[in-house]
Amino acid sequence: MKIAYFDCFSGVSGDMILGAMVDAGLELPRLKVRLNQLPLKGFELKTRSAQRGPFIGTKVDVHVQPQKQKSYEIHELENVIRHSRLDDSTKKTVEAILERWIKAEIKAHGSAKSLRFQAEEAIDLLVDIVGCVLGLSLMGIDEVMASSLNLGSGVVDVHGQKVQVPAPTTAELVRGFTVYASGPPQELTTPTGAAIITTLVTSGGSFPEMRLQKVGYGAGNREFSNWPNMLRMLVGESQQVTQTDRMILLETNMDDLNPQVYEHVMERLFAAGAMDVYLTPITMKKGRPGMLLSVLAEPHQATALSEI
Repeated sequence: MKIAYFDCFSGVSGDMILGAMVDAGLELPRLKVRLNQLPLKGFELKTRSAQRGPFIGTKVDVHVQPQKQKSYEIHELENVIRHSRLDDSTKKTVEAILERWIKAEIKAHGSAKSLRFQAEEAIDLLVDIVGCVLGLSLMGIDEVMASSLNLGSGVVDVHGQKVQVPAPTTAELVRGFTVYASGPPQELTTPTGAAIITTLVTSGGSFPEMRLQKVGYGAGNREFSNWPNMLRMLVGESQQVTQTDRMILLETNMDDLNPQVYEHVMERLFAAGAMDVYLTPITMKKGRPGMLLSVLAEPHQATALSEI
């Protein structure tokens, strides 16, 4: 099983993930061919060598020509993906990333109407997200893992207001993941990077046991004094069972719930991709009857199904 481990000691962003993958051996011409399956025009992917502190890595830039359409809502970006020539698996993963971002925005701000991007920014965003998903596939990655996420500190502009890092949407995106703050007083984990990593990662924590094959560094936009703004990607082979053989079991006890709700919850879980959902009668404390709700799913679905 081939593992990609992202060491997020300086946070994470979409372009840093792309840069790390290219630096670790992702063939750029193959990626560009696949990106042409998007129904978008006027963009070009370029790479350059970049040094951040003691590390030399790759900086990926998306150059976008002026567009006729002025802006995109995030739901319009979903339509772009649905009408693309991307394979179904890639579409499903990209849509999951966008949906996770939308849910986080609604949770943080009450709606996703503020998720409107200038056309050039929207194309840059889509290329980053789609490029990351395609890149992992082209590299033959079976499982994605990551370290704890360095969120950074300081303040950041959100809808014209200065707020503390992490921004509300980013905080929602990383909920359930181990995070910390270190380094310069800057936002280090961006919403794009958070949406990608928290959707694709099947497990987090310390460096996994594997036969290390490749190491890549993806440079961030900003340069900080005495702090290397880099994302490290380590790729290797594990002798453990492959991801296709691994499933997760999510369970929760339910007490004092109207039985009419059970069917509704099960339908929502199946619609979200659960492999199996079942109920088991149980006896809870003080002899009260209850139900055990069990959900069998693939590892990457854990967060979305847990939220339901």
